[in-house]
Amino acid sequence: AVVSTQSTGEHKAEKKREISCASCREVVLWKTLDHHQTQQCVKRLIACGKCKVKVPFSGKQDHDQNVCVRRLVKCQHCGVNIASVNLAGHETSKCPRRPSQCELCSETVVRVELEAHQRSSCSKRVVECDLCKDRVVADMLSKHMNVCPKQLIICKLCEKIMKLECWFDHLHEFEHLIKQFPNIPVECDACSEHVLATSLKSHKEFDCPYRNVECDLCKSTYPANDLESHKRNSCPKVKCDLCFELVFREKSNSHRLQCPKRVVECEDCGENIIADEITIHSERICKYREVKCALCSTGVRLRMMEAHQRSWCAKRLVKCPNDCRERITAEQLSKHRENCASRLITCENMCRRIQARFLDDHMIVCPGRIVECETCGEEMKYKYLPAHLNMSCPARHVECESCGNEMKYKQLPEHMHLYCPGRYIECETCGKEMKYKELSVHMFLHEICQTMKLLMIMLLSFAIYYYYFFSKLGYDLPFFIQK
Repeated sequence: AVVSTQSTGEHKAEKKREISCASCREVVLWKTLDHHQTQQCVKRLIACGKCKVKVPFSGKQDHDQNVCVRRLVKCQHCGVNIASVNLAGHETSKCPRRPSQCELCSETVVRVELEAHQRSSCSKRVVECDLCKDRVVADMLSKHMNVCPKQLIICKLCEKIMKLECWFDHLHEFEHLIKQFPNIPVECDACSEHVLATSLKSHKEFDCPYRNVECDLCKSTYPANDLESHKRNSCPKVKCDLCFELVFREKSNSHRLQCPKRVVECEDCGENIIADEITIHSERICKYREVKCALCSTGVRLRMMEAHQRSWCAKRLVKCPNDCRERITAEQLSKHRENCASRLITCENMCRRIQARFLDDHMIVCPGRIVECETCGEEMKYKYLPAHLNMSCPARHVECESCGNEMKYKQLPEHMHLYCPGRYIECETCGKEMKYKELSVHMFLHEICQTMKLLMIMLLSFAIYYYYFFSKLGYDLPFFIQK
């Protein structure tokens, strides 16, 4: 019961404990923290009902009015409420009251009124003259009316009303007056200038600034003093200053990009060329154009042709590097070098490198060829044969150094050991070494010495015998015994 009371007290204390909100830093009770974070905290995140983006509660109003991409904003042209994300596209391409530029007069009008503007109020629209039915630009209509051949004028001479196109025919009726009064001043009904009656016709045809002249571009009729202005500003056709071709004014910019007389850059050499000559330039003149090599028919740039035919062309004639004096095409050079009679090849006996054409002759005298020793029959390289015959051939003839006799080398050891009279042997009697040929003399001397020893022994024995014999008899010894 005590534990239960203690835990209940701790629970109540826990509920009354205050804590700071992690978002707004406001101090609230622990038990109300969840409610505060979800319902009361000014910095809690809530989802925008239009764009579904989560924003702080305190910035919700500003988001709805200024930031939300789905908020409704009023189009400045038509006043229709449009979602903010679609406003730019609406104002530039969909709004019926967006400002648009007239293609004829470049005036800015409301889009929905553009068609009516071009049809009825555009100063550059083409209208029909009510009198002559010619089609002229609207802002030039008033000037056209001054020179319209169908307008009614009053002759200053006879005060007769007539059409302007009949004026010159009418003047012929008054030629007799002009002949009678050639110096009478008359007023030009177009420019109001006073000229002599005799000069009126030429003035009307050539000098009057208000005379009707035909625009050589659009073939419409305009006063002479307005013709240049018409050509420069309002004529629907203009003359290209490059090719002098007549084109519509609104297409003049696109024509300049396609004009056959425009200057274009050659893609190969970078030189500036007139457009309609670029094909001829590329095919006949350009030094960087691709042409076929006369030898191998490969496409090569012209400026590289000389180097190509000198260094790279597979059909160019080249000298054999083996100096065989034969000229062959470069593509056949590797095959030629394999079969060239002057190529250097190694002798089969590995003695040296030699030109192929001399190989057969070389093999006859090659020092490395295999030959057979005529004496002993052993096979060896020719270059070793002299040394073999002089030093190692067992059947070569050699001279015994002791006796000077000639014999085969293989018989020399046996000869030296058994038969050579000049070999050294040891005397069996005295142990002295001497040549075999001196042995007989030496042995003879040994026999003489032995005989002498025997004689001396015999003489000594005889002397002793006589000594005793004479001494007992009392005779004097012979002198030789005494001695």
